[in-house]
Amino acid sequence: MSVTSLLKQGESPDRVDALLSVMTAEEVAKLLRVNRKTIYDAVRAGSIPFVRVGRLIRFRRDVVLGWAGGQGCVSHPRSKT
Repeated sequence: MSVTSLLKQGESPDRVDALLSVMTAEEVAKLLRVNRKTIYDAVRAGSIPFVRVGRLIRFRRDVVLGWAGGQGCVSHPRSKT
């Protein structure tokens, strides 16, 4: 949904910001340029901040960006051979 359509529906600008700041795992994966499975792996490992809404997993954009900026993306150490 676009900002314009939300505003036309009578949503306040603050509410629009809040709605657009909630992201799915797919959107977070695109934002961080990783595979969606990597995001779900990070959720299972507890290494990326998320909220549960019933059975759904959602992410706040500002929190994810802060996490990524401070911690970097999820990395898995590779074993030396």
